[in-house]
Amino acid sequence: MIKTIEYNKIKWFHIDKPDERDIKFLRENFSFHELDMEDLVSHQQRPKIDPYDNYVFLVFHFPAMKGDRIEIMEVDFFIGKDYVISSTQTNFYLLENLFSKIRNDESSKSKFFAKDSKMLFYKILDDFVEAMLPLIDKFGAEIDSIDKQIFAAHSKHIQSKFIFLEKITILRRNLLVSQTILKPEINIITEMETGKIIFFGNNMAVYWSDVLDHLKKFSDQLENYRFLIEGLSIAEETLVSYKINEVIKVFTVFTVFLMPPTLLASIYGMNIFLPIQYHPLAFWIMLALMAVIEVAMFVYFRIKKWF
Repeated sequence: MIKTIEYNKIKWFHIDKPDERDIKFLRENFSFHELDMEDLVSHQQRPKIDPYDNYVFLVFHFPAMKGDRIEIMEVDFFIGKDYVISSTQTNFYLLENLFSKIRNDESSKSKFFAKDSKMLFYKILDDFVEAMLPLIDKFGAEIDSIDKQIFAAHSKHIQSKFIFLEKITILRRNLLVSQTILKPEINIITEMETGKIIFFGNNMAVYWSDVLDHLKKFSDQLENYRFLIEGLSIAEETLVSYKINEVIKVFTVFTVFLMPPTLLASIYGMNIFLPIQYHPLAFWIMLALMAVIEVAMFVYFRIKKWF
């Protein structure tokens, strides 16, 4: 379905899940390359920019939070002399919200459509990039929360530790996905900022530089967060291993203490003649012997500081 905003002789077409009718409309009204039309209906294209004489085709990826996980949102753009066309295969709430806001608010229209289609595209892109900041801040807050709780008393329980490991794993994945999204975007904006894309001209360089600075800053923050979460992951895994080793040590001590009585009971359970077998106090003598052995083992272990 195609939605349109027209203001100041500039048009913004947005296509949500393009179908055959939408493709037919584009073919009848624009002279786009057939390969670009194929990319438009394909899922999960890699980020790229294809410049032509009278338009530019771009594929951008943006991070979006769905539940507790980051998902890749792909947006395809055609930028021409007096139009911008955006297209998504899935519902991208940032784009939908921005489009609705501009369509229903005259001040937003005058702001976004103030100059030309190139400036309109810049403002759309800048709005999406700015929307990444709360996401980056959320990652930082989650890391701070895990850092403060990881050594808390309740996290000494193994079950709590496994919950922390799950949180760390999800956060690590989100950071890696976000970095994967940003790196190609930085390369594309760098091409635009250095003037390699003739269609945009040189007067837009300062605006692309602004977007590039934000993306590089976010990328550096994600890299720092990734190092932090790796450190927390190692610390958490160490604590879990330590707790498990403590449990195993307790079971080992019990096993070792039970070995001498078990051995004596097994020997005197055999159907052969044994010393003091028929002594009237044989039972109590065996209990006393077991007790002496257990006390001796206990004293020896304490001297060695094994527990």
